Amino acid sequence: MYVHGPTSFKVLRTTDDGIVHDTFYAAAAARGLLADDNMWVKTVESAMGSIMKKQQRLYWLCIFLATNVPLDPEGLVRKNLHYLAPGNLFGDENRFLYVLRRFEFILRRRGIIPEQGRTACEQIGLPYVNFGDLFDNAIEVNKLIN
Repeated sequence: MYVHGPTSFKVLRTTDDGIVHDTFYAAAAARGLLADDNMWVKTVESAMGSIMKKQQRLYWLCIFLATNVPLDPEGLVRKNLHYLAPGNLFGDENRFLYVLRRFEFILRRRGIIPEQGRTACEQIGLPYVNFGDLFDNAIEVNKLIN
């Protein structure tokens, strides 16, 4: 953030319209200096709508996340679960775990070797997933149904 000739921290928190913001972060946001994921969201939405097969969508989004730097990669995945995971999985959390497991497989096949104690998904900003989580959750759902 650049302010010409600041004389105090209050001046740094003041935008051109005279509003004094509580934090430097708020002042930077008001000046339009912070990045957001709007460009990434639009790119992903466009791609998800034009790619026909779920497996191709999974692969494309995984490689996209591995080669770009969105602020919220998990949010991008969660917003597009209906494009990425089979509809027969119970609940969005199981669908999310399914996608993470597929991403982990794709990333490792593409040569992304995780650091010790981490997953390849964690290296691109996604959460850790235990490969048993999907099965454990499915068993719990089946118990509730029966």
